[in-house]
Amino acid sequence: MARGVKDFFGHQFGHQLPEENLLAVGSTSGQLTAGQRLPPEIIAGIDKSVYARGFYGDGFQYRRPPDPSGIGTHVQHAGDIGLLKIVSETGIASGVRRIEAVTGANALQWIAANEQRLQRISELVKGSREDVDEKVSLVLEKNRALEKALQQLKGKLASSQGIDLAAQAVDVDGIKVLAARIDGADNQVLRDTLDQLKNKLGSAAVVLGTVNGDKVSLVAGVTKDRTAQIKAGDLVNAVALQVGGKGGGRPDMAQAGGTQPEHLDAALQSVADWVREQLAH
Repeated sequence: MARGVKDFFGHQFGHQLPEENLLAVGSTSGQLTAGQRLPPEIIAGIDKSVYARGFYGDGFQYRRPPDPSGIGTHVQHAGDIGLLKIVSETGIASGVRRIEAVTGANALQWIAANEQRLQRISELVKGSREDVDEKVSLVLEKNRALEKALQQLKGKLASSQGIDLAAQAVDVDGIKVLAARIDGADNQVLRDTLDQLKNKLGSAAVVLGTVNGDKVSLVAGVTKDRTAQIKAGDLVNAVALQVGGKGGGRPDMAQAGGTQPEHLDAALQSVADWVREQLAH
């Protein structure tokens, strides 16, 4: 179904139905609406309290959301409904969940749309309908492997950048202070580089920033021998306020974000003076 009307009924379960139970409901519903007579053992196993809103007696009650009266529409026989396909099961209130289904012509449209979607996916992964699940699994495995390799490369980049940036640190009353921008880095690279620099510089206060789109990411670190004088949270906030953001964290490491990347360079240049002011107190 592309944009057809969904039919629904509720059930009083406080948790999501397991997939196998939902499949069983769909199978039972499909047999009823197709006009088939269910085997006695299935009828005996139906929980009347669950199905009361959907099936009762010789008929079937269903409700269409646009109906302003809110009254269920009845049919003479369940078979009058025709094909039924369950499409979702969601929570709508505390302890109440809703099963949504498409019926009749809408069900046929829904099946046709899913057939087309399956065909497109098969073509994208260069497979067929029969092996599309295997092809998708292979694509996901390759993607995970590439993500792992990318993280390893980012780690190596952080290590090399840490060595290069250390030379830019300035001495402020006995503390090595470094504030730098690393283009193309993500938060993990910032944190890894920060650790590299703190280990290399010894007694230090470091702020690193990067820009991704219109967002600024910041990370600040202070070696533990200096956290009594300078808190990383205060340091990163002093920079973040200048780029339209805020942040926080531990005394030795803190993070922040901002929405004004055009002010990042100036904000980083202010770090040395801010540290000097804190040490003067």
